[in-house]
Formats: sequence, C-alpha cells, structure tokens
Amino acid sequence: MGDSRTHFWLTTGMARAVGVDLSAAIHQGLLTRSDYAEMVNECRKCEFADCRAWLDEQWDGPVEAPKACRNKNMWTWLARSDVQV
Repeated sequence: MGDSRTHFWLTTGMARAVGVDLSAAIHQGLLTRSDYAEMVNECRKCEFADCRAWLDEQWDGPVEAPKACRNKNMWTWLARSDVQV
C-alpha cells in the first residue's frame, strides 16, 4: 500500500476534481470519518498509476472520477448527494 499522507492528499484532490465537499458530506452525515479513512485506504491500494497526472489536468469544474479509481462509486454517489463544492 502507498504512503497514507500521499493518498490522503490524492483523495482530497479527487474530491475537488469531482466537485465533492468532504467536510459538508461529513457534517451532513453522508460520510463518517471511518468512511473517509476507508476511502483513503482504498486509494492506497489503487493501481491507477496516472492518478496524479489525471488530477493535475482537472481544473475546468467537476468531472466524473476515472473508471480505474477504487472510490469511483463513492465519488459518484457523493456527487449526486448535493454536497458539491
């Protein structure tokens, strides 16, 4: 598994890219802190080698998470749950 700090920041970056406000999701009870920690752990297990490069290119507004993202289903659900940035 990858470095937890690195994948914390990748998870945060993915939230920005897909337009999800993680703080709002937690505050609204849609996401627990344990869920968030599990998302970071899933990110640590991910084999999507181009994640950083993909994130660096996402500045034009919310986009769909890449198919290779282990958290894609969660990002899709959160994005549809009205916790957008």
